[in-house]
Amino acid sequence: MTEETAQRETASRSLWSTALVSAFGGPFGGFLWIGSGKLAVVSLVVISVVVFALIYIGFPVLPGVNLGWWANFSGIGLMALWAAIVVPFAHRFKPDRCTRTGFRCWCSSF
Repeated sequence: MTEETAQRETASRSLWSTALVSAFGGPFGGFLWIGSGKLAVVSLVVISVVVFALIYIGFPVLPGVNLGWWANFSGIGLMALWAAIVVPFAHRFKPDRCTRTGFRCWCSSF
């Protein structure tokens, strides 16, 4: 193994790749991408609890406010939010051997 290869394997993921994986795969895929399995599971549990709470309790609606217009932009907003949550952690973790290629992370995020 050359010195360059050893350095590449111990380096953290770039911010751009982390942002893209987080935007399209959510925080679960993003945290798996950077090599933080515990944070991936925590984010999955927290998001699941919030979704179930919104389903069973209901989304708070103010009278006279049309939220249908805001729903058009919710996908883009969530993609930016997921990337903003995961990107600050990108340099703190090193990807493990099993998540280094990204294929397992991609499959796990779906």
